[in-house]
Amino acid sequence: MPQERFVLLLILCSGLITGCCNRTELLPKKGGPVVKSYIVASSRKHELLKDAQFAGTLKKGNVEVLYQAGLQGQANHIAKLTDRTFSHIEKSTGFQFQTSYDSFFTIYLLRTDANFWDCGKIVTTPGNSLGVILLVRTGKDSCESIISNNSVSNSTFVHEIIEGSLIFRKRGTAIEGDYIKKEFGFINRKVLNYTRWFREGFSTYCAYLAHEAITSDSRFDKNKVSHAMLLNGFPLHPFSSLTKIGKDLFSWHYFSSFPPETRLSPNMPNPQKVITDYYDASFGLFLLIRDKFGEDAIYQIIRGIDTLEYADGPALIELTNTILDTDIKQLIEDFHFPQTGLYMEPLFPGVAERKGLGISEGLLVTIVESGSPAEKAGIRKNDVIYRINDKDIKANLDFELAIYQLMSHQSVTVNILRVEEGEVITELKLPN
Repeated sequence: MPQERFVLLLILCSGLITGCCNRTELLPKKGGPVVKSYIVASSRKHELLKDAQFAGTLKKGNVEVLYQAGLQGQANHIAKLTDRTFSHIEKSTGFQFQTSYDSFFTIYLLRTDANFWDCGKIVTTPGNSLGVILLVRTGKDSCESIISNNSVSNSTFVHEIIEGSLIFRKRGTAIEGDYIKKEFGFINRKVLNYTRWFREGFSTYCAYLAHEAITSDSRFDKNKVSHAMLLNGFPLHPFSSLTKIGKDLFSWHYFSSFPPETRLSPNMPNPQKVITDYYDASFGLFLLIRDKFGEDAIYQIIRGIDTLEYADGPALIELTNTILDTDIKQLIEDFHFPQTGLYMEPLFPGVAERKGLGISEGLLVTIVESGSPAEKAGIRKNDVIYRINDKDIKANLDFELAIYQLMSHQSVTVNILRVEEGEVITELKLPN
């Protein structure tokens, strides 16, 4: 496939995380790295990269890390973790990384104390390498801190590599994307293949596998960093959104129009179906498949793509139905995730200290819907939920996973920390 279409894919698919996408090409000073950036949230970031001087390069498998002075140990650690992560994804899913990029996946370790939002920063180099910039802040230069503070970059990086490999494959059947086709030299026609549910869902699922691989590595001390920060950039409500969207997920395409997001944050309710619900739901579908049919089912689906002559949405649905021996649309329609009436946001150590709480992580309740199971359980706004049954809760995804695993129960035990009252334990009913 032409490189221009791959560049377009990177721009289009990363809009959810980066917030704005413009194609920019930066020319380095003499002796510096040549960097082309296709995902740009601020020129300031890439000015830093343009002027950067790197002390060395480390390679592990198909991963290379360019590092600045004093970061060789961290570069070695991150190179090994990243290579192990890619191997874990390939072993778990049967997926083969292959894009129009023939060289290494490159990571740039860049020292900076600049104050800007850490969003996806994916770059390509003249050596045909796909890479990501990881920022290293003063006093926070451990491997754990680097990964935690760049968690959105990490998840975006894996997501885009996977999606690019799905569409722009050098071997096997490529999954068809949505695009505009020019006819007769002047007529633009939208070509819809309805594969976005698969591309987005599987790519995010692989990014989550990468998270699992990193945090389970014995060399990575996850107790040094915020769990919620490590999950930053991942869908918050995969199962709630899957219930909300239903089989409409399969008609989702790049040109789909959505009403504006009226909520102040992703943690607040929005009664309309908005684009983040579709991203979350696609991830939820792959989590549902893994739980109900096993990880091997996803492996068989991925390997089965090469048996297809044309991999559009209907073909992927038929393949999935055959592998799972089920009707995937009906599976979604029959899936109902308990609605608790709770809306929460992660509690970070600094916020916990300011509020005078005796806990550093958990979920801060922002809204309790009137008449909901949460209100009947006595849960209040500003409560901090930190455990459900025996499962620690530190992020919205933890909450959804815990409730999902306990859906067969009529109720769950919720441990709460309440200002001026201390620990409160209550029973939260799970409506069928």
